Amino acid sequence: MPSPTRAAPPVLDSKAEAPVTEGLVARTRLFKILDAAPARSVVWIAAPPGAGKSSLAASWIEARRAVVPHAQTLWYGMDDGDHDPVGFLARLRGIVAQGPDADRLPRLTPEATVELSSFAQRWFKELRGRAREPWLFAFDDVHRLPETSTTWVLLQALMAAQKAADRIVFLSRLDAPEPVKAITPGKRLTQISDLRVHLDEFEDFARTPKIGDALTFEAFRDKVQHTGGWISELAAPPQRPSLRTMADTGSGPAASTTVARFPTTERDVLLKIAFLQGGSETEWRALGGDGAVALLNHLAASTGLVSRRVNGDLRKHDLFHGNLIYVAVQTLPSDALNRARIAAADVLTARQDYRSAVRLLVEAGAVDRARTLALEQAPVLTHSGRNREFIDIATALPAPVRGEAMLRSWEAHARLPFEPGVAREMLRDVRMNSDPRTQPAEFALAISGELQSSLVNWSEHRSLPDLVAELDRHPIATDRLPLTIRARLTIARAMALMFGWPTHPDILATCTLIETLLPALPAAQQLILGSAYVNYLVWWRGDVRAARTYCDKLNPLAHRVDMPPLAVMVWHYGAISCAYRDGDGDAVERLTSEATTFAEKWGVSYRLSDVYWINVLAHADAGERAAAQEMLQRFSARTPPWRQSDFIAAHHLPALMALCAGDNDTAIAEARQARAYAETYGGAHQIAQQDRLLAMALAAKGDAAATEHAERIRAVAAQTHNATFRLNADMADALLAHAQGRHDAFAPAWVKTAQAALALGQRRIAGMNGPLLARLANQALHDGVDADATRRLIALWRLPPPAGEAPHALWPYAIEIKTLGGFGVTIDGRRAMTGGGKAQRKPLEMLWHLVAAGADGLAQAELADHLWPDLDGDRAILTLRTTVYRLRKLLSGDAIRYADDRIWLDAAIVRTDLGRLRAALDRLQDTTRSTTPRLDAFDTALHFYDGPFLPGVPLAAIAAERDRIAETLAREGAALLAEQTPDDPATVLRRRRLHAKLDPPAATRGR
Repeated sequence: MPSPTRAAPPVLDSKAEAPVTEGLVARTRLFKILDAAPARSVVWIAAPPGAGKSSLAASWIEARRAVVPHAQTLWYGMDDGDHDPVGFLARLRGIVAQGPDADRLPRLTPEATVELSSFAQRWFKELRGRAREPWLFAFDDVHRLPETSTTWVLLQALMAAQKAADRIVFLSRLDAPEPVKAITPGKRLTQISDLRVHLDEFEDFARTPKIGDALTFEAFRDKVQHTGGWISELAAPPQRPSLRTMADTGSGPAASTTVARFPTTERDVLLKIAFLQGGSETEWRALGGDGAVALLNHLAASTGLVSRRVNGDLRKHDLFHGNLIYVAVQTLPSDALNRARIAAADVLTARQDYRSAVRLLVEAGAVDRARTLALEQAPVLTHSGRNREFIDIATALPAPVRGEAMLRSWEAHARLPFEPGVAREMLRDVRMNSDPRTQPAEFALAISGELQSSLVNWSEHRSLPDLVAELDRHPIATDRLPLTIRARLTIARAMALMFGWPTHPDILATCTLIETLLPALPAAQQLILGSAYVNYLVWWRGDVRAARTYCDKLNPLAHRVDMPPLAVMVWHYGAISCAYRDGDGDAVERLTSEATTFAEKWGVSYRLSDVYWINVLAHADAGERAAAQEMLQRFSARTPPWRQSDFIAAHHLPALMALCAGDNDTAIAEARQARAYAETYGGAHQIAQQDRLLAMALAAKGDAAATEHAERIRAVAAQTHNATFRLNADMADALLAHAQGRHDAFAPAWVKTAQAALALGQRRIAGMNGPLLARLANQALHDGVDADATRRLIALWRLPPPAGEAPHALWPYAIEIKTLGGFGVTIDGRRAMTGGGKAQRKPLEMLWHLVAAGADGLAQAELADHLWPDLDGDRAILTLRTTVYRLRKLLSGDAIRYADDRIWLDAAIVRTDLGRLRAALDRLQDTTRSTTPRLDAFDTALHFYDGPFLPGVPLAAIAAERDRIAETLAREGAALLAEQTPDDPATVLRRRRLHAKLDPPAATRGR
């Protein structure tokens, strides 16, 4: 579905161009003051109009280039549009971000203004961070920027980001405002206000071509005394008005007198082009013909009334421009006056300066044209982040026009990022007063905006079902809607159903519509809708496989620099959610870091709350309670302003953490509170989320009340087609049956749980208590309940061996290591390594030592001493850390634990035959046991002892353990058999087996 063409904010060349310095006087007296400014200083030049501020700055910059030729220079002319920080930074970025470095400076979007100060600090730090050469920034006409403008926040960040050799020069008619004084210490603020020409500057003027030709000191002195030291009049021809005259007379009625000094033909041309201040020769020609171009060029060459920019543009001085407008309004016939305004508006429209164009059209009485222009540009401006510009346009329209439904709706859309409450009320008012039968576009635009305002965080909002129901009561023929409004309405309704009314009967049809629409949407809309769909599939449907497919397809779009930051953040939510469900902790960490960096760069770090929400779940499910608590604190710190009252999350997340930790009482208390809030503030899905926690926590305690919550989950699952909810309900049934000791009910409930979980294929389910589920799985193996599915489920969920009880012999481990009679490693049932390869030698030697060390592992210093006895301590530890990394790559990152200067194999993931043999020998040596279990332990030990420990490995520690194991088995086995009846056939067989295990060649000869 097409959307409005995305246009970049206009960059007016004249804003970035300094005046031409040819013919300007290099004023040594003032240059010395500028050169003496301290490091990282701000120079504020304040003087009346026509005093030569721009000429001074431009000529000083030109002179400075000769001294510092590698310096970067930026000239920026402020105007009324720069009070919008989004537009200001867009234009500034367009000037400074050229070539391959353009993408490293992010665009300021309306959403980022929530964190404008921190965004600006990072932006200018990035701008200055890589460049070695000094920068000189000159901002002209700064008096146009109100002291209360938020653009000062950006300029303050620039002042703070300066390096030692940088300079910032502000040119203004007013003294330095408080924002400058607040950020700049007194000694770093150089203020220049006396720009009058002194007699000791004669040499500077005498050296200047044209001005200094045949100039005598006496003539110079007389001129200075006559003009009062006003530089703009020193070379002004007497037959035309000067800036000094205009400054003295002002722009009121006396302006007619000053403009009247021009010849009639020139005056007529000037009034015809009165409403454009600056532009190219082509633009001036379009307004006033060749005569206008010739006159402006002449004035630029002989007066200060017009200046020529470096790029060739011609610009009227502010005073001259103001006087011409006044005289045009006062003297031109109405028709001629309006034609002049409209002609200037046409030039400004082509330049994409819609704000100024609309104002001129309104002044010319061309209100219909102004309305048309505003409506044409509304989708473009609001879509490209130029929201404040459209607000200014709407404000410039007459009140009756501005109050029209369509314009009022677009203005509300523009206000959404800044004033969501105000925008929502405006949209509601338009919707309530629009007839969907006769005003379908107005109604559709208003209700789509209301839906958007309720979807501020891609989460449920109680108003969403009501709005969708209102829309359904008034079906609109979408083919009657403009494409831009149709797209907004379709996307807003689809997202409202996904996140606000997932039980709606049309939800599956909506999913089909989304899947059909996505390929045809423009990139930005494709990313936002597709990413929202990924999150819906993960959290509202439990279909991670489909979610991952869409997430991968959207990955290239998410890493394009021209995508809306919020759309990219929503993609990150989906990507992190998929990684979490996959149990991929490394990917969760990597994507979280990527999202954090992106959010901070683009000024939307307040949107990180959902990232940290997912991290709470990931760490809690992994049993990492401290890390989960830290992420909960980050979540609370990053909660957006509109979610400060998110009482549901304040209790839901602690309940989930408690459930994962086995603290069922806390989980129940917190989940009940969260459910109460969900009934008030949330929707059906959020209520069901709390029922899910209550069902599992109550079931784990054996409380029959769990059944009621489980049935509620099933009912919502049937309506929303949520496979995860169905699994939660089955899991609650199995937990309850196990806690109550009802083995007949446990078996079918466990089979349903295992089959549902395997069908989903998700390694992580929010609220998992791994140790408790491990006990259920172990019970299922002992009871013979679908052993194959149970083993696959243990592997899928990576359940640890049950604590406090012996794991069943069929319990699967992710990694199995054989070291008795040979060496081999099996990972997830597949043979992974056998010990060959010179490159793997040191990692394997480390692994052998860790196997020999057992559950306690080894201190890093001891292990390093075993492996690198000839290296000093620091080098050995550094080499050890590298080897740990290599071994983790060979096995699994989770298999090798390294903390508190100790290294060990994780017994929940890795099982070794040596470990099982040792466990059997421990039982064998336990004389408190009766004979029968000790004989069973002896038989088990013989079963696992396939030969010497790592035969042929010459390492001292390995050889010592090899001998110890063999000696222990021989000694303890012989002692136990000596206590048995010698002639008993079982004893004889055991003795022969022991002999064969310990001395295979001898046993062969004996046979």
